[in-house]
Amino acid sequence: MAAADRDLLFGLLALQNGLIDQGQLVAAFQAWTRDKARSLAEHLIDRGDLDAEARSGVEAMVALHLKQHASDAEKSLASLPVGRSTRERLEALKDPDLTATIAHVGSGSGPSEADAEATTTFAVGSTTADGQRFRVLRPHARGGLGAVFVALDGELNREVALKRILDHHADDPTSRQRFLLEAEITGGLEHPGIVPVYGLGAHADGRPYYAMRLIRGDSLKDAIERFYSDGRAEADAGVRSLALRKLLRRFLDVCNAIGYAHSRGVLHRDIKPGNVVVGKHGETLVVDWGLAKPTGRSDPSSCERTLMPFSASGSAETLPGSALGTPAYMSPEQAAGDLDQFGPAIDVYSLGATLYCLLTGKAPFEGDDPGAVLRRVQQGDFPPPRQLDPSTDKALEAVCLKAMALNPADRYPTARALAEDLDRWLADEPVTAWRESISLRARRWARRNRTVAAAATVALVVGLVGLAAVAAVQARANGQLRLANWATNLALVATRKAQAETAAALDQSEESREQAEAAVDFLVEAFRSPDPWLDGRQVKIADVLDRAAERLDKEFAGSQVTRGKLLDALGLTFQGLGLYVKAVDLHSKARDACVSALGPQDPYTLLVCNNLAHAYIFAGRLDEAIPLTETTLAVREEKFGPEHEDTLVSRANLALAYQMTGRTAESIPLFRGTLKTMESTLGPDHDGTLAVRNDLANALMVAGITEEAARLFRLTLELREAKRGPDHPDTLVSRANLAWAYQETGRTAEAIPLYEETLETMEAKPDLGPDHHYTLWCRSSLATAFASVRNWETAERLFQETVDRRRSVDKPDSPFLAGDLAELGRLLLR
Repeated sequence: MAAADRDLLFGLLALQNGLIDQGQLVAAFQAWTRDKARSLAEHLIDRGDLDAEARSGVEAMVALHLKQHASDAEKSLASLPVGRSTRERLEALKDPDLTATIAHVGSGSGPSEADAEATTTFAVGSTTADGQRFRVLRPHARGGLGAVFVALDGELNREVALKRILDHHADDPTSRQRFLLEAEITGGLEHPGIVPVYGLGAHADGRPYYAMRLIRGDSLKDAIERFYSDGRAEADAGVRSLALRKLLRRFLDVCNAIGYAHSRGVLHRDIKPGNVVVGKHGETLVVDWGLAKPTGRSDPSSCERTLMPFSASGSAETLPGSALGTPAYMSPEQAAGDLDQFGPAIDVYSLGATLYCLLTGKAPFEGDDPGAVLRRVQQGDFPPPRQLDPSTDKALEAVCLKAMALNPADRYPTARALAEDLDRWLADEPVTAWRESISLRARRWARRNRTVAAAATVALVVGLVGLAAVAAVQARANGQLRLANWATNLALVATRKAQAETAAALDQSEESREQAEAAVDFLVEAFRSPDPWLDGRQVKIADVLDRAAERLDKEFAGSQVTRGKLLDALGLTFQGLGLYVKAVDLHSKARDACVSALGPQDPYTLLVCNNLAHAYIFAGRLDEAIPLTETTLAVREEKFGPEHEDTLVSRANLALAYQMTGRTAESIPLFRGTLKTMESTLGPDHDGTLAVRNDLANALMVAGITEEAARLFRLTLELREAKRGPDHPDTLVSRANLAWAYQETGRTAEAIPLYEETLETMEAKPDLGPDHHYTLWCRSSLATAFASVRNWETAERLFQETVDRRRSVDKPDSPFLAGDLAELGRLLLR
C-alpha cells in the first residue's frame, strides 16, 4: 500500500470527523510534499493541528476502515466521497503522488454548485413515481453558507426553494453543523413571519440540503432603496408618509417574528434589511437563520415550548472575542464578542439598526475597514436619524435610538415591546421612548376634540356661535346686568339678520316673511333674562340653550324649515361650547326636519349634514362621521361641481376627519388639493382658505414635516394680521401656532418671546382673557419651552398658574388638565 494512499485516508477521516478543518488538511499536505519521509500525521502534530490522543483515534479509524475493505487502500478511498472544493485544493498543490492518490477518492452523487448553476438539473429527496422528490430547475440566490435553487416538488407539484451547503463549506464539520442547525431552527419556528421548511435530507455524499417555501419578492433592503429613490415620494409628503407607513408595518412583522423566536429560546444574531423578504401579497419573512443560536432559555411569560434542535447538541460554541454577524447591524456586545451579554437584547439592537436604515436610507455604520466599524459599533458612534434627515419624526427617532442604546439594559426589554411602541406611533399615540411636550399632547387631543371654528358658522341664521362663546366667558364673571345687555345685543343682531331675510321673503311669500319674524321673536325671548336680579354667575348659557331647544319642538312644529334652521344653529352653539353630545342630538333633529321639508339634496340639508358630521367627530362617533362626510362630499361634488365653495368645505372636513382618526397619510394630500383649489377660487386670505392652510400645517406637524408646517403657519399669520389686525383672536392663535413650530424645530430662542408676546395680548383681550382655552394652551406651551432650556423656576410657576386656572374652568377629566398636572409633577420631582 502506497504511503500517499494511507496518508490521504488518514487526513480525510480526520477532516470528516471534525478533528481538523480543510485549511489545516491542505497546509499539512503542503508540508508533506516537501518532506514525504514523515507521515501526514506527524506534520499535523508538528503544526499543532492534532495531538497524540487524536492521532491514535484517527489511526484506529484508518485500521478499521481498511479492514472493512480487505486492507485495500484504493477501495477505502473510493468509498470516501469528498467535496469538490477539498479535491480541487489538494490537486492545486500539483504533487504527482498526491494527484495520483486523489484519483482513487470517490465523488459524491450530488452535483457541484458550479454544475447546478450551469443549469444542469438534478434530483434529490425521497423517491416518487417519477424519480426523486425535488428536481432542481434553476439557481435562485446565494448566501454565505449555502446556495438556493428553485426546485419542483414531485409529490405536491409545486415550486419550492432548495438550499444546499456551498462546496467550500461541505467538508467543514462546523459549517455543516451550522447548516443543519439553520434548517432545524427554521423548520422548528412555525410562525407566519418565518419561512416554512418542507423537508431536510442529504445527498449520497452526505452533503445536507433542505427544502422550504419559495418566496417571490424582494428584500426589505431593496424596498428601502426604492423608497429613497422614488422622486414622487420626495415631491409629495402625503405619498412619502403613506409609503413610509407601509415599510413600518413590514418592520412590525419582523419584530413579531423575532419576538416569537425569542419566546422559543432562539436568537437570530444577523437581523438586517437584506435578511427580510417582502412578498408581493403582503408577506414579510425573516430568512437566513445561519447564525441563529438556541439559548435553551425561552421567555418565561410565554407558553411556547423551548426549541432544542438536535444539531445544537455538542455544537461548536462561539469563541469569546469573536464577532459573528454583519458589522453595520450588530450590537456592541456582538462586536466585542462579549458572550456573557448575548441575549434577546442583541436582536433588539439589530432591529433598531434595521429601523435606522428604514428611516434614513443608510446603515447606522458605514466604512471599508471592518475593524474601525466594529470599534465604532462598540462605542455607539453613529449619527442620530434626524441628523441625516431632519424631517424624521422625533418620536420615531426616539424609538430607534432606544432600541439601539449602547447599554443593553436601556433598550426595549423585548422585540414585542419595540413593536408595541411603534404601533403607538402608527396610531398617533404617544410612545414610551419619548416624553412629548404639553403642546404636542394638547394638539393631539385637539385634533380629536377640536371646536368648530366660529368663523365657519357665524353666518348661520343669527350668528349664535360667536355670541354664545363670548357669553359663556362673560356669564362666569359678570352679573345679571351684563347678561341682560348681552341678550339685548343678540336681539339687535337677530333683528338685523331678520330684516334682510324678511326683505328677501317679500319677493317669495307672506308665509316666509312670517317665519323669519317668528324666528327673531323666538330668539329674543329665548335669551331674555329669567330674573333681572339673579346673580349672573348662576346663569349658564348651556341652560338657556337647553330651554330654547325644548321650546323649539312646540313652537315650530308646523314649520319644519324654520325649526330645522334654528335647531342647527343651536347645535353649532353647543359645539362652540364643547358640548358635542348635545350638539349631535340637535343636528340630527335638524337634519330630519330639513330632509322632510326640503329633501335630502337641498343645499341647506347638505349644510346641516356637514355640521352633524362635525359633531359626530368631536363626540367620538368617528364610525358615523366619516361615512356621512364622504356622502355629503359626493352629493355636493355632483350637484355643485368640484370647485364650489360648499364642495371645498366638505373636502376639507373629510381631510380633517381622516386626520382625527389617525389617517394622516390620507389627510395631507386631501388638504393640499383643497388648499390649492381654495387659493385659486376663493383667494389666499379667504377665511376658509386660512382655516385649511392652518389644518394642513397641523397635519404636517403630526407627520414630522415641521419645516413646511412652520412656513405655512407663518404665511397664515401674515395673512390674518393683514386681514383682521394683530390682536384678533384668529391672529393670536396663528402666532401661537408659529411659536409651537419654532419650539418643535429646536428654535426655542425664537419661540419663547413669541409665546410671551402672544400670551400677554391674549390675557388682556376681553373676548379671550386668562381662562380661555387658547390662552391656557399658550401659557402651558410657554412653560414647556422654559423647561426645555432648564429655566425650572419660570416653568414651574407657569404650569402652576395654568393648572389653577384650568381647575376653575375645565372638567376634572380634562386631558389638558391631566397633561398640565403631569408636567407640573415632573418639574416638582426633578
